[in-house]
Amino acid sequence: LPLPAPVDSVEALQFAVHRLVDDFAGWLGAHGLGAVRISLSLVHERYVRDRGTPPTLATFALGAPSRMPAHLMTVLRERLSRIALPAPVEAIVLVGDEAAPLAGRNLGLLPEDGIDAVTVPLVERLRSRLGDDVVTTLALRDEHRPEQAAREMPALPANVQPRTQATRPPTASRRAKSPARNAPVQRTPPRPLWLLDCARPLGVVLEAAPWVLRDGPERIESGWWDGGDCRRDYFVAETPDGEIAWIYRDHRHATDDGEWFMHGLFA
Repeated sequence: LPLPAPVDSVEALQFAVHRLVDDFAGWLGAHGLGAVRISLSLVHERYVRDRGTPPTLATFALGAPSRMPAHLMTVLRERLSRIALPAPVEAIVLVGDEAAPLAGRNLGLLPEDGIDAVTVPLVERLRSRLGDDVVTTLALRDEHRPEQAAREMPALPANVQPRTQATRPPTASRRAKSPARNAPVQRTPPRPLWLLDCARPLGVVLEAAPWVLRDGPERIESGWWDGGDCRRDYFVAETPDGEIAWIYRDHRHATDDGEWFMHGLFA
């Protein structure tokens, strides 16, 4: 889309970007597709291009295929707000780098049935505003020690996660080993929402006022092979102030009177 005059402000580009997004959303709807990756190129004036300045590029990967103009405009607006223009812009180019099939939906019978509030996921808003590398998520690890049971990963969209190899349908022998539908579900030990970076000793605190043990013990013993040996009995405890904490008693020295530590807090 060529602009009628060079623009040196990102805010002044919003109307032109909205026009391109509307056209792009219509094309996606006609082809039964939803955008997965989009990029917006801001083409600078000719004398700047002749000096070797490339177009300013803003790219974004959506968490799920979408063709709603309000959704696409929201993420592009957030991404544009982080751009500092090196020179005035004379044209903008919107490219759908990747698309995926997106089924249509039935329209409502009444006029108000067609009014849908466009909800942009929080992760997409944060990634578009702060950057893809800033927003991260936690992934579980096969580790019993709580402080090593999670690792930090980029908050990638669901459609760009590594694909898993398809598995065969279960055989008759495998079905026979599956648990019955009415079998009791194994209870998962409680875990706090907030895990402290470093366990906090409770010796002086417990001497001042005792805590009430609500659940436990849960024995976690691991790490003797890598130098991070731990032998702990975890409890869910209530503090004198009514807070619910995750505490443990350290038994690394094979004694029954190990020191108490607080490792997390429940919401």
